[in-house]
Amino acid sequence: MIHQLITQWSEKACIAQLCRLFNVSRSGYYAARGKVAAATRQVCAHSVQAKAVFEASGRCYGSRRLSWRCERAAWTSGVTVRER
Repeated sequence: MIHQLITQWSEKACIAQLCRLFNVSRSGYYAARGKVAAATRQVCAHSVQAKAVFEASGRCYGSRRLSWRCERAAWTSGVTVRER
């Protein structure tokens, strides 16, 4: 609740001042904001399908093999699998 207030008022005042006013650390504010952003991300259909291929492989495909398998399935035109 407090983090939402800080976000709303951030256009009119400095975030550091707002955090002091509401007795919230800046790092805590940014951590909470990051958690909300991560929770609201949408999962694309390609990532769901790529995960299904990965699980079907017994969780042993690497990024190159997974990309190849997805391209072979012809549903990932232009989508690449991110390596860690």
